[in-house]
Amino acid sequence: MGADQIAEIAPGLREALAGGPDTCVTFEVTGDPEKWVQFLDGTVNAAYPRETPPVLEHLLPATSPDLEPRLLGWEARKYATLKIPGADTRFLASWIDRYFVCILDCEAGGYDVDVTIEML
Repeated sequence: MGADQIAEIAPGLREALAGGPDTCVTFEVTGDPEKWVQFLDGTVNAAYPRETPPVLEHLLPATSPDLEPRLLGWEARKYATLKIPGADTRFLASWIDRYFVCILDCEAGGYDVDVTIEML
């Protein structure tokens, strides 16, 4: 888990959560627009580069099995959409960091994100 990456991700999540259900935040790896994660009202939509369905259990911290994401939809080599119920900013930031590392193959602690916040 990258403390610097979580510190980059958390403020955008806080703003999206405070902005209400129409506030979307997009995190994109600097210099690599194919690696992105969006958050909107408890839903994560993210790039998904693999052929097989997402297996997401390994992205959960051992202390939060009740926050297991529910897969809403996915398309091979395109996207995965998940619902993460009741998660707070810290949990979400850590989960998104794990997604960048474990699913999008970013180097742990070695990537930067650009943050875009918009009202839909």
